[in-house]
Amino acid sequence: MLNPMASQTTVPPHPAGSTWTLRDAKERFDELVHAARTQGPQHVMVSGPGHMFTVSADMFEGIKSPKSGALLVAAFQASPYKEIDLTAHLNEPISGDSER
Repeated sequence: MLNPMASQTTVPPHPAGSTWTLRDAKERFDELVHAARTQGPQHVMVSGPGHMFTVSADMFEGIKSPKSGALLVAAFQASPYKEIDLTAHLNEPISGDSER
Protein backbone atom coordinates (compact mmCIF):
# COMPACT_ATOMS: atom_id res chain seq x y z
CA MET A 1 0.00 0.00 0.00
CA LEU A 2 1.34 3.43 -0.90
CA ASN A 3 1.82 6.10 1.74
CA PRO A 4 -0.13 9.20 0.59
CA MET A 5 2.24 11.43 2.58
CA ALA A 6 5.30 10.08 0.75
CA SER A 7 4.32 11.80 -2.48
CA GLN A 8 4.24 15.23 -0.85
CA THR A 9 7.40 17.26 -1.05
CA THR A 10 8.92 18.39 2.21
CA VAL A 11 9.72 22.02 2.68
CA PRO A 12 13.24 22.61 3.98
CA PRO A 13 13.45 24.59 7.22
CA HIS A 14 13.90 28.33 7.03
CA PRO A 15 17.58 29.26 7.23
CA ALA A 16 18.78 30.72 10.51
CA GLY A 17 18.38 34.45 10.71
CA SER A 18 15.62 36.95 11.04
CA THR A 19 15.02 38.00 7.42
CA TRP A 20 12.27 36.34 5.42
CA THR A 21 10.99 36.79 1.89
CA LEU A 22 7.30 37.55 1.74
CA ARG A 23 6.74 34.22 -0.01
CA ASP A 24 8.56 32.29 2.76
CA ALA A 25 6.67 34.21 5.44
CA LYS A 26 3.34 33.27 3.83
CA GLU A 27 4.26 29.63 3.28
CA ARG A 28 5.80 29.18 6.73
CA PHE A 29 3.68 31.48 8.83
CA ASP A 30 3.74 29.16 11.84
CA GLU A 31 7.56 29.12 11.75
CA LEU A 32 7.63 32.91 11.42
CA VAL A 33 5.41 33.31 14.48
CA HIS A 34 7.47 30.81 16.48
CA ALA A 35 10.70 32.58 15.51
CA ALA A 36 9.26 35.97 16.53
CA ARG A 37 8.34 34.53 19.93
CA THR A 38 11.64 32.75 20.56
CA GLN A 39 14.28 34.70 18.61
CA GLY A 40 12.95 38.25 18.53
CA PRO A 41 11.77 40.48 15.68
CA GLN A 42 11.60 38.89 12.24
CA HIS A 43 12.13 41.09 9.15
CA VAL A 44 9.86 40.31 6.21
CA MET A 45 11.08 41.78 2.93
CA VAL A 46 8.26 43.26 0.88
CA SER A 47 8.38 44.90 -2.52
CA GLY A 48 8.15 48.65 -2.55
CA PRO A 49 9.40 51.22 -0.09
CA GLY A 50 8.03 49.65 3.10
CA HIS A 51 9.42 47.10 5.49
CA MET A 52 7.59 44.76 7.81
CA PHE A 53 8.61 43.20 11.10
CA THR A 54 6.84 40.44 12.99
CA VAL A 55 7.23 40.69 16.76
CA SER A 56 5.80 38.81 19.74
CA ALA A 57 2.76 40.23 21.52
CA ASP A 58 4.87 40.94 24.61
CA MET A 59 7.37 42.96 22.59
CA PHE A 60 4.57 44.84 20.83
CA GLU A 61 2.96 45.76 24.15
CA GLY A 62 6.32 47.04 25.39
CA ILE A 63 6.81 49.13 22.26
CA LYS A 64 3.36 50.70 22.20
CA SER A 65 2.95 51.33 25.93
CA PRO A 66 3.59 54.89 27.05
CA LYS A 67 7.01 55.52 28.55
CA SER A 68 6.69 56.89 32.06
CA GLY A 69 10.27 56.75 33.29
CA ALA A 70 9.15 54.60 36.23
CA LEU A 71 11.90 52.04 35.61
CA LEU A 72 14.56 54.76 35.62
CA VAL A 73 13.18 56.27 38.82
CA ALA A 74 13.12 52.82 40.45
CA ALA A 75 16.73 52.20 39.39
CA PHE A 76 17.87 55.51 40.90
CA GLN A 77 15.94 54.80 44.11
CA ALA A 78 17.54 51.35 44.40
CA SER A 79 21.04 52.71 43.79
CA PRO A 80 23.52 52.63 46.68
CA TYR A 81 24.53 56.13 45.53
CA LYS A 82 21.07 57.67 45.83
CA GLU A 83 22.31 60.28 48.33
CA ILE A 84 24.58 61.94 45.73
CA ASP A 85 23.26 65.34 44.63
CA LEU A 86 22.50 65.15 40.91
CA THR A 87 21.27 68.73 40.63
CA ALA A 88 22.33 70.21 37.30
CA HIS A 89 24.25 73.46 37.45
CA LEU A 90 23.88 74.63 33.88
CA ASN A 91 25.89 77.84 34.19
CA GLU A 92 28.92 76.22 35.82
CA PRO A 93 31.64 74.45 33.80
CA ILE A 94 31.98 70.75 34.43
CA SER A 95 35.06 70.09 36.55
CA GLY A 96 38.00 69.13 34.37
CA ASP A 97 36.75 71.14 31.40
CA SER A 98 38.93 74.00 30.33
CA GLU A 99 37.46 77.42 29.66
CA ARG A 100 37.30 78.25 25.95
